[in-house]
Amino acid sequence: MQWNIQDIYTMMQQFSHIAIASQSTSKISIKGHSIVTEADKNIEAQAENFFDHPEKNCYLIGEETLIHHNQQYLQQALQHHTYIIDPIDGTVPYASLQPLWGISLAYAEQGEIKEGCIFLPATGEVIITNKEQVFYGYTGKKGKFLDLKDLHLISEEKTKADCQKPGRMLAFNQSIMRHYSLQNIPYAMGSYSSCVYPLVYLAMGRFIGATIRAHVWDLAAGKAILNKLNYDFRYTTGESLNMDIATHYNAPDFKEGEYWLKGTMIFSPSIETSKAIIAGLKEHS
Repeated sequence: MQWNIQDIYTMMQQFSHIAIASQSTSKISIKGHSIVTEADKNIEAQAENFFDHPEKNCYLIGEETLIHHNQQYLQQALQHHTYIIDPIDGTVPYASLQPLWGISLAYAEQGEIKEGCIFLPATGEVIITNKEQVFYGYTGKKGKFLDLKDLHLISEEKTKADCQKPGRMLAFNQSIMRHYSLQNIPYAMGSYSSCVYPLVYLAMGRFIGATIRAHVWDLAAGKAILNKLNYDFRYTTGESLNMDIATHYNAPDFKEGEYWLKGTMIFSPSIETSKAIIAGLKEHS
């Protein structure tokens, strides 16, 4: 089951409507340092129905379903067609009725991330890839999205230039604060309980960069999008990253449902910007 932009777009709209319909009433449970909502579970269950068909060499890696799988399933997934979903990225703002959350879906072939789509249902924004192109749409209305044909093509040159405008912030997620001192960062900064929100806006040129430590489902779609726009991404050690899942993510903990990136990742429009961010980070001893 290969990436079909029209099918994916329609499906993500359905997921968005599920999330919005239950946002104010969704039950919450605690999982480690994060929370899980009923919307997470319901959306991922829908995704399972669409994508999890090993008999057709199609698999699903997701935050809520990983605990039901094992190493053999993962090995098969990384050899065939795999969809990677985060049904609600930013569960804290979602549960708090704030707009800083989204739904993330990526596609990989033979373990290499190829395509990505992120919906921000609270603002009516969507960003989606199709082969070498990236498209974006915005309505400003909760749960309302442009038709696929009305999305506009993102210009790599313009969005990277916009990133460099004065006042653009560096985004970082909550786990960065637990591991690093940020006192020497040369940019204004903002902390977000979501990965997809700053990654969409980085792709639109509204951030200077993002520093993130997260799971594969938090990052996969954003990596696909930014890779097609030729952004730079690398570890805080300076080592650059490619799109291969097995190379850059630790072996998953199936029991706990965790699949962590091997290090902390920098996203930015250029190598020079990434190096400036890295130089300002100091890991806690």
